[in-house]
Amino acid sequence: MPYDSQIASQTDRFFVTLTIFSISLIGLIGNIIVFLFATNLKILQNSFGRLSASQSFAEAILCAVFVFFYCPMVLFDISSFKFASAYVGLVLLFCYDVCIFSHLFIAVNRLCAISIPVRYNDIFNVRNTRVLIALSYIIPCFTSIYMHLANNCLLPYVDFGWYFGVNTSADCDVIRFYIDFCKDFGVVAAIAVVDVGTIVMIKVTAPGIVSLT
Repeated sequence: MPYDSQIASQTDRFFVTLTIFSISLIGLIGNIIVFLFATNLKILQNSFGRLSASQSFAEAILCAVFVFFYCPMVLFDISSFKFASAYVGLVLLFCYDVCIFSHLFIAVNRLCAISIPVRYNDIFNVRNTRVLIALSYIIPCFTSIYMHLANNCLLPYVDFGWYFGVNTSADCDVIRFYIDFCKDFGVVAAIAVVDVGTIVMIKVTAPGIVSLT
């Protein structure tokens, strides 16, 4: 590699690492704070607090992987990290899926609190909340870990673009589209629908609440 290109590459690596490190560190600290508040504040010892703690825990792991694995790998060009990155990429995918499923359950939690407050505590009791938290981890274990490992669809780090790619094969293309894209699109779309429903219910119920007060 020419000297000028090597200097440019090192400069690019530095700024990429600095940007990702800054964002990830802020995310890591923020999610740790949320987790501590959600697990210790008495006012959050409820279904919403437990679901929020579960989501923040997964997000903290995701951010920590970028801070302690991705950034050193990119900045110092660590070969052993690059070799392990194919499996670390699955950890990131797993954490991301836990986050979106947790977000979906939190959105449903908010909708129920607004639309059917009388039955809220029955629906989101301790047992049901634990089931939802378990599902938010079990489903990604199957979709993000098992399906990818079983079909050798790993997510190795791609050096020229500084991102986690995916192995190319017919099976991986199917998994990438149906298991990854369609699933994530469906969950995010469901979150949007539920959140819009929550906003509508707030608008509908607000006049009645004001008249009562």
